[in-house]
Amino acid sequence: MKPDTTTSTNKRRWLRKFWGAVCVIAGLASIAAGLETALID
Repeated sequence: MKPDTTTSTNKRRWLRKFWGAVCVIAGLASIAAGLETALID
């Protein structure tokens, strides 16, 4: 069973882009939460 190279690379690229966006959003959310708690205190 040989994988279709073009599809696998595109999928991998899309996955990397997707996880990059997820990490950025998570980082921004944690920073916002930290700032919010700092401002409340």
